[in-house]
Amino acid sequence: MAVDTTRLRFGDMIAGASAVLLFLFTFLRWFKATGEGGEEAPDALADAFSFNAWEAMPILTFILLLCILAVIAVVAIRATGQQINLPVPLGTVILGAAALALLIILFRLLLTPDPSVSFLGQEVNVKDNDGEVGRSYGIFLALLAALGMLAGGFLSARERGEAIPGVGAGGGPGAGAGGPLGTGQPAGGYGGQPAGGQPVGGAPAGGGPGAASAGAADPGAGAGAGAGAAGAGAGAGAAGGGGNPAPDWYDDPRGEARLRYWDGTQWTDQTAN
Repeated sequence: MAVDTTRLRFGDMIAGASAVLLFLFTFLRWFKATGEGGEEAPDALADAFSFNAWEAMPILTFILLLCILAVIAVVAIRATGQQINLPVPLGTVILGAAALALLIILFRLLLTPDPSVSFLGQEVNVKDNDGEVGRSYGIFLALLAALGMLAGGFLSARERGEAIPGVGAGGGPGAGAGGPLGTGQPAGGYGGQPAGGQPVGGAPAGGGPGAASAGAADPGAGAGAGAGAAGAGAGAGAAGGGGNPAPDWYDDPRGEARLRYWDGTQWTDQTAN
């Protein structure tokens, strides 16, 4: 499968880069053990009394890893143009994973963990032995990375015209361009027929498969034109596959553009504003 970075929007790149950075930041120092009065360990023991995310909160860090992988997977799917059917748009996956990662980090910023320290051959917990757990630079960098994932997911959804939970459909400048089909299911479903089987009202400017039929009728043709229009309607119904809506431009069920072309059996990747 070919990777084409031109398929990515600016928000996708921000979210993906932030996810990679967050993974790297989990190996930095997040917490440090201090004495009861806040005094820090001597430099020679600094490594033994400091903890990265994996050492201080292994279970929550594993959940963080799943959030990171979810964001990277969405970016990879979009870069390769794969068709993935999900009950929600892919932008919502990025937003959900980023929000969960942010909540985990904020939780540990407010309530620090109680990691254990190896002391004289024994494992002792910092807080259980009158010690304190302070925050270090790693968790603050991780907080910025999680905010970057969230901002990137929000921007990507706006650029692609995807619905944002609690906000509504995006309306960025690139919303009408559309993405490859199958990169996420809209809220109303994407695999069905046009609602009600009624066209929006002719092909938009610029042509397309439905453009030729938009001006086919000649107002001066009289009764012959009416008969021709009736025959054309019957032919369109047959092309639609017996009961399927006729090929035409309809409201885009995915919300990426105003109109999307239905070829009589399935949605195509032709969109128009």
